[in-house]
Amino acid sequence: MVWFISLTNQIITNIIRINIKLKTKLSLFVALLVGITLFAQENYTISGTVIDAKDQLPIPGATVLIVSTVKGVVTDFDGLYSIEAKKGDILQFSFIGYVSQTITVSDKKTINVSLVQDNNQLDEVVIVAYGDQKKKNITSALTKVSGADLQDVAVSRVEDALQGKVAGLRIQVASSEAGGDPKITLRGPGSITGSSSPLIVVDGVVLGTEADILGSIDNNNIESISVLKDASSVAIYGSRGANGVILVTLKKGVSGQTKFSYNTFTGYKFANKNDNFNTSISDERSRLDGLQDVVSSISSDSQNYDRINGDYNTAYAELEAMDFIASLGGGEKNWQDEIFNGGVITSHSFAVRGGSELTSYTASLGYLEDEGIALTDNFKKYNARIKVDSKSKNKKIKYGASIRVNYNDQDKLPARFTDPLRQLGHVPLYLNEDHLKYITQSDPGDAGAQFENIGVGSYGFSRAFDHVFTVDPNDPRAIARDPNTGLPLVSNLTSGGLTLSTTKNVHPLVHFLERSRTKKKLSLNASSYLDFELAKGLNFRQTISTVFRHNKNNEADYLYGQENREQESYRLEGRDELNQYAFESLLKYKKDFGKHNFNTILGFEFTQRDFYTQESEAVGYTNDFNNNIALADGGTTYTDNGTDKLVSYFGRLDYNFDEKYLVQLSARTDGSTRFGSNSRFGFFPAASVGWILSKENFLSESEFVTFLKLRASYGISGSNEISNNIFESLYRFEEAYSTIGYNGQTGVKGVTLANQNLGWEKLIEFNPGVDVTFGRGLLNLAVDYYTRTSKDLILFAPVPGVYGTDNWLQNIGEVKNEGVEIELNSRIISTEKFSWLASGQFSLNRNTVQSLGNNDQIISRIDQDTRPTEFIARVGQPITSF
Repeated sequence: MVWFISLTNQIITNIIRINIKLKTKLSLFVALLVGITLFAQENYTISGTVIDAKDQLPIPGATVLIVSTVKGVVTDFDGLYSIEAKKGDILQFSFIGYVSQTITVSDKKTINVSLVQDNNQLDEVVIVAYGDQKKKNITSALTKVSGADLQDVAVSRVEDALQGKVAGLRIQVASSEAGGDPKITLRGPGSITGSSSPLIVVDGVVLGTEADILGSIDNNNIESISVLKDASSVAIYGSRGANGVILVTLKKGVSGQTKFSYNTFTGYKFANKNDNFNTSISDERSRLDGLQDVVSSISSDSQNYDRINGDYNTAYAELEAMDFIASLGGGEKNWQDEIFNGGVITSHSFAVRGGSELTSYTASLGYLEDEGIALTDNFKKYNARIKVDSKSKNKKIKYGASIRVNYNDQDKLPARFTDPLRQLGHVPLYLNEDHLKYITQSDPGDAGAQFENIGVGSYGFSRAFDHVFTVDPNDPRAIARDPNTGLPLVSNLTSGGLTLSTTKNVHPLVHFLERSRTKKKLSLNASSYLDFELAKGLNFRQTISTVFRHNKNNEADYLYGQENREQESYRLEGRDELNQYAFESLLKYKKDFGKHNFNTILGFEFTQRDFYTQESEAVGYTNDFNNNIALADGGTTYTDNGTDKLVSYFGRLDYNFDEKYLVQLSARTDGSTRFGSNSRFGFFPAASVGWILSKENFLSESEFVTFLKLRASYGISGSNEISNNIFESLYRFEEAYSTIGYNGQTGVKGVTLANQNLGWEKLIEFNPGVDVTFGRGLLNLAVDYYTRTSKDLILFAPVPGVYGTDNWLQNIGEVKNEGVEIELNSRIISTEKFSWLASGQFSLNRNTVQSLGNNDQIISRIDQDTRPTEFIARVGQPITSF
């Protein structure tokens, strides 16, 4: 046993010694490995200079970034940089207008880099009317917005994403509902009776000026948007370009491997509560308490002493009555919380792009839903698009076709926010038995219709509780109560007593629960082109396009929402259709003769638009399940249709010498069936010039100002948008009539005299400007001054009654817009995977009515739900300033 123990101890001792030796060796190995690793991972300073490979000049503001990290620096004014890195790191050198370069860090501590200019970026192409141009050679006022800047914004419409990106483009929210059409103006309104909205052109197809056109486009399909501002850039659109042009270019297919993309976003929308409205009863009581010192300071000798103190005391009693009414139901409510319930916005967009050397294609599907910020508010948008482009093996014949379908389904806001904001929270949504004891007990006078069918379950309304409560004779700040029960006394008064209502309208939620306002729109745009290369630089393109739009608007005021109102249940259904066909022939010639560069276009265009509208409405339905007009108490139907045609001839010449001295000339002649035979055709010329000073010897070597261009433009464009309602604007050169009734007989009455000389509204504009780039793209500045005068505005001039009509439509008005626009863009950091850009816009516009013929002012009217809005255009003041 002793021997065994001794042997065991010896074995254990040897094992321990071996383990110690192994641990020692392992520790030394690990220490050595760590030392080697630490040595390899040690950072050191790398410095150098970044220069232009062509002129060997330093590039200030170039980005030096360690790939796969967020660590980077920017070169100073002399192109110098210094960065901490380790061996094996990859440095990326980049700058706008140059090809990025990567270098792996070795043992060198000095790395000098020469960047090569990227001709694709230097010669950036911008879409203009009927073609494209190099951005640096443009002589007119134009702003380009990239599609990437639009699709990253979580909004339901293109206009929402455009806000704040184009100086002078005003996108005014005319409706707070989801998907609501905004009002768009560019450089101020130029027409009084007609539309001032810019023309919308998508992939070369003119779609019109309607506010809902941009709302039909999937933001993810947009390649770029060009906004044409001055007369020089829009004159080639002739009679339709007076208010500016928005050119939308959609994405095309690409050669190479098929690529799939999916974009989505989800967000939540809400409205901040306005504390100036819907104050609680306790808030109102506190407000009254705060006025006590003011009321007490009024002298008893004042003639208003009794009235002010009486009203002040009564206000306390009214609040006590409201408190009691609120206690009979679910308590006091804040109607902003009930109406502005917020909503989710969600977008899904799937696209496929690909093709071969000769054929490319793209297809996309999109769905968006915007629940808005208010009750019953909803907007859904469905998009589908297919585009194919192909060319022959010798690339002299090109063919393409596209089709785009959109369907919008909108539940519009059925009422304004006036009642939810002004009515206090004591009014119950539904009346119960306790409420019925405290409603007006006998003939309520002017609100009598509101009490005809009142009962348990009826909607509550503010006037139901007027005159019921009275002031306590012993306490002018309290309501009279039964001394035994403590409950308020109920009076039989129909006037006097306490008035708790702020309006005779129904409960603020009723219009949202018992009304429906829907808008459904189906639009289909299809186009096809065939392009022949007739000779080198000479191409002929024939394009055919069609536009179909169908709108359906439904309105309904349901039975129980009208139960205790003077109005009756109501239905309206309106439909309108547009069928547009356009044929466009273009002959393009582009040729360089040494330093002389020419780019010309000659074109012919024919457009026909057929319109149809129908509107039916009826009142007096006995239930909410039947929309048949024949079963209502009364109904009317209105239909109308019309056709207008536009024939156009146009041309443009772009010339530059050595891409230094620039000239553009354009002209267009339009003939429209909208106007009289004596002035059916209009002529719209324009010219612009430019001078790129940065290519002159005295500035070409500057590292501070790397691009400088002076430009100026002058032109005339026109407008044939006589009114926003197309059916009112057709055939205005003929005598118009309206129907009248007398003794049960229907007749007609002259509305306006014929005017065979009625012609175009013309816009004359002068626009000097300057474009500057500092420090090779670090800072870009564009400044424009413009003065534009809209002449021959189409206005109704009153005529003596002996003519048998009310007025006469004439070209007599004049409006002037004058302003300044500044666009500033700065590149802070820009690499292949990360960019940090900053931009800002400033615009100032002064709008003045110069002339209204023999009138000093004209009143315009917009009919709304119950109260129309009227605006006054007065000479010497801005349009609609009153």
